[in-house]
Amino acid sequence: MKLKFLFILVGISFSLQTKSYSQTLLSPVAKIEVGVHGLGIGYELPLNNAWVSEFNLHAGGGFNLNTSNEVSFHYQEFPSIHLATGIRRYYNLNRARNFSANNAGNFFGAQLKYVSSGLIQRSGDFDIAPSHPAINDVVIAEIHWGIQRNLSERLFYTVKIGVGYLNDFHAGSGTILPTGGAKLAYRIW
Repeated sequence: MKLKFLFILVGISFSLQTKSYSQTLLSPVAKIEVGVHGLGIGYELPLNNAWVSEFNLHAGGGFNLNTSNEVSFHYQEFPSIHLATGIRRYYNLNRARNFSANNAGNFFGAQLKYVSSGLIQRSGDFDIAPSHPAINDVVIAEIHWGIQRNLSERLFYTVKIGVGYLNDFHAGSGTILPTGGAKLAYRIW
């Protein structure tokens, strides 16, 4: 089941990336990112003058949904692998751009993210019980609003807030939750 979601996630991303991005205000961006959820790489591919497809691969903290439908995020079982694909619709590109290469602007977007269970399963140090519940495999589907702004020609940041649905494969249930993120990125090319 988990593998099926991964193939669908990657397939959607690659199918969106087959579009031409010539004659557009946006440009392709390959980047290294560090943010609230961890460290990773990403790629933004323009679809036209306002739409961008994005693919990200990160290593960072993970999620757990308990029996009371409370979501926790922590780094106890580090790292979890985050695989995400999404689409953004920019709506004020001309006013927000200092450097044309980093796709600066305000946007609305949607994202589908798979987060694996922790790769290093800890049972506690020195026979002390772990302070957090185990990290589980989850999928998060979200819609959000955000901004992307330049700090220099290659350095930029992205901040977003939204709402999503988290499905925890281990718990067999899901919940609606607020979503958000902040990351600092360095443009590779």
